Amino acid sequence: RSKKDIPKTRIELPFWILIALIIVTVVMLLTTNIFSVLFGGKGEKLTYSSWLMPNSESDTVNSSVPIAELPREKPTQTTYGELKTGTPTPREDFRKQPSVPKITTVIPPPTAPKPRPPQNMVFIEASTLGFGRLRENPNPNVSLSSFYINKFEVTQEEWNIYMKPANCSTFGENLPVDNISWFDIAIYCNGRSEAEGLTPAYKIRGVGASRVVTCDFKANGYRLPTEAEWEMAAKASKLYNYSGSDDPDEVSWNRDNSSGKIHTPGTKKPNDFGIYDMTGNVAEWVWDWYDVNYIRSLPTFINPTGPETGTLKVIRGGSVMNGEGRNLNIMWREKGDPNRGYQYVGFRLVRSN
Repeated sequence: RSKKDIPKTRIELPFWILIALIIVTVVMLLTTNIFSVLFGGKGEKLTYSSWLMPNSESDTVNSSVPIAELPREKPTQTTYGELKTGTPTPREDFRKQPSVPKITTVIPPPTAPKPRPPQNMVFIEASTLGFGRLRENPNPNVSLSSFYINKFEVTQEEWNIYMKPANCSTFGENLPVDNISWFDIAIYCNGRSEAEGLTPAYKIRGVGASRVVTCDFKANGYRLPTEAEWEMAAKASKLYNYSGSDDPDEVSWNRDNSSGKIHTPGTKKPNDFGIYDMTGNVAEWVWDWYDVNYIRSLPTFINPTGPETGTLKVIRGGSVMNGEGRNLNIMWREKGDPNRGYQYVGFRLVRSN
């Protein structure tokens, strides 16, 4: 074979020179600041960027300017804040739990419970009333404050605790007291109020037929109901002809079922408020002076208390002497002299709330 066909096995000189240059370049990169060599100004000393251990002597090469005094470049401003130097832009740590707005649940105050009524009394809530009206015109025309009213008519036993026994139509401790005057009832109310530690509702001046009685309706003592209060309690939010029913025998002792005798209170069906005998048994005195035209021409529509003056007091409810029809009807109004008592006319008490 010719010499041209034999492959070369000896490494030529140019190759070794290239290898040497590469090695030198690598060494310089590792031990010196190559940019200082290539681009540095005259007379500047080389600055070592050592990767040796911190305690190595070669890591502390002297420089003409101490490192602490070297000028610092201003940080680069970007839309995301300053880079590397200066005060970093504060950012929320995404690892933290995001703040959850505090949810406050507003619990409405509990509805005030109904006041506990005194013994044998019913609480009547403040409401409106078609005073003097029944089915022909049931629209309300007055507003009344809340009050308490007796479930039962006052008995002879209750009367005799504070007053001399009355000359009743039928005697019996558990029977309603009757044949007592309106003025004596006012005295009874004050005496019972004082005995029970309550504020008397009545102020009584004078004696005999010249007596004058005024009422403090804000006092918590016993008193007679106003005519409007009596009617509200008797109707019990219904429009029956009698207190609690359209059938008088269901709710009352009257001329047709009583043999003309009064009976123990509470032996007939109560009305929807739980009040007994507001129709029949004994009729009942109320506070108001009697005026035949008063209801038709009310001077006030809030807690009416009747005419300012008069000679007769109102009686409501009918008695065992009245039969089915007009005189027993829930709307029937009777009248009487407050200085004298009447057989089959008694009363029940109320207290202001």
